Amino acid sequence: MKQFTFQKALAIAISLSAPLGAQAQFFQKADGPFQGLHRGTPAIADINNDGWMDIYYAGEYYGDDTDWGLTSWDPAGILLVNKGDGTFTTHITKNSEINNDGKFSAFGLPPTIWNMTRFIDFDNDGCLDFISTGRTGDGWNPFDAGSLYEGKYTLLFKNGGAAADYQFTMAGDNGGLPQGIQNEFGETWMGGMNKSSISFGDYNRDGFIDMVIQGYRNWKEGDETKGARYVGLWKNNGDGTFAEQKVFAPIPYSENKHPDGLFDVDEETFEATPLMVMKPMTHGAVMFGDLNNDGWLDIVSTGWIDGTDGGAATYLYKNNGDGTFAEVDAQELGLTRVQESDIAMADFDNDGRLDLLFSGTPYGGDETYGGKVAAIFYNRGEETGEFKFEASTAQAGNGLEGASETHLAVIDFDHDGLNDVMQFGGYTYNSAWHNRLFLQNADGTFKKVEDSENGLAPSDQFNQGGGCIGRLFSATSVDMAGVQDRDNQRRLDVYKNLNDEDAEAPEMPTGVKAEYSGGKLVITWAGNESNTGTAYNVYAKNKATGAIAAIIPADTETGALRVIQDLQILLRSAEPAAMKYEMTLPEGSYEVGVAAVNPDAVSSRFAKAEAVSTGISEREAEAAVAAKAIYTLSGITTGTAGKHGLYIVKEGNKISKIIK
Repeated sequence: MKQFTFQKALAIAISLSAPLGAQAQFFQKADGPFQGLHRGTPAIADINNDGWMDIYYAGEYYGDDTDWGLTSWDPAGILLVNKGDGTFTTHITKNSEINNDGKFSAFGLPPTIWNMTRFIDFDNDGCLDFISTGRTGDGWNPFDAGSLYEGKYTLLFKNGGAAADYQFTMAGDNGGLPQGIQNEFGETWMGGMNKSSISFGDYNRDGFIDMVIQGYRNWKEGDETKGARYVGLWKNNGDGTFAEQKVFAPIPYSENKHPDGLFDVDEETFEATPLMVMKPMTHGAVMFGDLNNDGWLDIVSTGWIDGTDGGAATYLYKNNGDGTFAEVDAQELGLTRVQESDIAMADFDNDGRLDLLFSGTPYGGDETYGGKVAAIFYNRGEETGEFKFEASTAQAGNGLEGASETHLAVIDFDHDGLNDVMQFGGYTYNSAWHNRLFLQNADGTFKKVEDSENGLAPSDQFNQGGGCIGRLFSATSVDMAGVQDRDNQRRLDVYKNLNDEDAEAPEMPTGVKAEYSGGKLVITWAGNESNTGTAYNVYAKNKATGAIAAIIPADTETGALRVIQDLQILLRSAEPAAMKYEMTLPEGSYEVGVAAVNPDAVSSRFAKAEAVSTGISEREAEAAVAAKAIYTLSGITTGTAGKHGLYIVKEGNKISKIIK
């Protein structure tokens, strides 16, 4: 760890050496009214670009009294629009309630049940769109044609932006996304949470956000519904649609420990043909993240597999940088096999490399992990392209608690420069559902914040939909919200983070340069050498079309993130003095910005540069400037190009343009 980060963390660790009860409590429950629902996962995001994050949650109402016109088992979708003063305006879609404009009442957002909801900008218009997996129930069905795929669906809604008052409308054919994604093995698993897992990132660096998804997939063959465990990669085509990619080369059949579902084996010749898919699994999680610091997003998947030696499993796929992936033996790397699991990726030791956090149930109930897992696998890959990990477990004293059936949130809650861990709704080896907050110490261990100190009500467990994080009450601290069911009380609980002190924006990157060459936009900059725990967000805006390709959507002036999710896809380096990122983008004139992001998701302003597509590279342009066949736009031969302007260069039969 670099000196700057260590000193800051050490100072705050000393200040925390006194009991936490001596200082103000960590969280404070926000006043409602918040209509209680259950069987849905909430999401926090700035859906109207006003700088304040809003809350969407959905599910079913259960109870006798309501001020919202709901009766028991009514499906609903609720959007709480943040007013910026600590209060929210409630917009609710009841059942299939449609306004006069033909849109659902909650800004056009529908009810969803057993849902996993996220917000992404899939069409690069600078506004967050809506994606939700779930299933129908109690009379609500989003499909006019009936209960397709046994009622299991994936919805994609486009944000209309300022011109449409940020109302959402369903994308045509839901963008072609996979339907029927939802685990169907018992409603009690995950306490009623949706059992699919989604992660977003630009795996092929074409400027559009792609998706990996895990769950139990259903499909129709005639009148028969079939299903199987599933993990898939869906490429964003850039035209409002997605397409599944089968680009995963497995470990060769003769060496593969778990070949089931990965090969088509000829019964006569026994020749094994790879299906080029990821290992089918459920009851786990899947996530993008660059784990070997080569600049390309790899994929990790955990969960339950069928077949030979089935059960808990962990899979790692290396991004080859050419649109394909290769399976890497995760067991040989020491990554434990885990199911009923969640994954988080973060740079826990601020060395510029992503580490892995697993929470769940290990293979065979391995007692090495006490029957439940809370393990960090520190990234020790010192060379680019190298996968190497060192395990730190709860059983070995890292201070975490093993838990399964949980949602994880990793963020620097207390602004000390170190990532902390929140387990939402987890079930430990010997206790029931409970939210748990662990603050990281300067030595890399964690301290559990007890209920009496963290400000969370002991009954708040977020078991019915997990929890989510975002900025709801300030521009710096990360707050949270969760849906739960306790003693027949269905609730949404919102908690304000009271730790606003010592929240500082990181230093802006310096030396930002951009060049368009050979169909690629190449961006370089100097990062913070004194703190390798800093991550970087990048955007490129096409000045003609207004399209914004961003790693994570953010305000292009202030740098403020519009959603706090998939932070692991931000750019990192163990040597940040010379950083580089390339995107394959159409020719055009681009405004480029690079912002630094702290572990608490506080961002610097964007440092900007411009790049113009000239049709020739910078080196070619320099050579052309020295050539004799140079013309102005009026056709006058100049012999040389001036300091500024647009020129036509003729070299033999080749004609190019130069913008200086």
